[in-house]
Amino acid sequence: MASCAYTTTYTSDQHWYFFAGFVSACQYLLLSVQTIVAGIEATEVVPGRTEYIDLQQNFQVLVDSANTPGALNRLLEDVRMCGARKILLVFGCEGEEDKAKRPYMGEIAHYKVSPHSAQKYTSFVHILKGV
Repeated sequence: MASCAYTTTYTSDQHWYFFAGFVSACQYLLLSVQTIVAGIEATEVVPGRTEYIDLQQNFQVLVDSANTPGALNRLLEDVRMCGARKILLVFGCEGEEDKAKRPYMGEIAHYKVSPHSAQKYTSFVHILKGV
């Protein structure tokens, strides 16, 4: 396949895996490079899936529904790879079925986000205990 340039707002590794599969399927269907590029450029952000919120603030806000320890870990790695110097994280594990995930997601958050207060320590103790 010929090389080409395209523009997209997607930045995470998960998106690149999606695009690799998309390009492979398009090649299998013998679609033109122009059609493939147009498809990538026309792809809209799925709300809650690595969605940047831009309200003209002087910092970036990213919303993602990472609801497993693996997904949260990949998200935080992607954010750090994109150059984030300081990461503040709000996450939840709602309901009884997500209670078992709390210690794992709390441990990931503990090691992957920027420390900023004594409150963080208390919150993480509760999360690690599964409270």
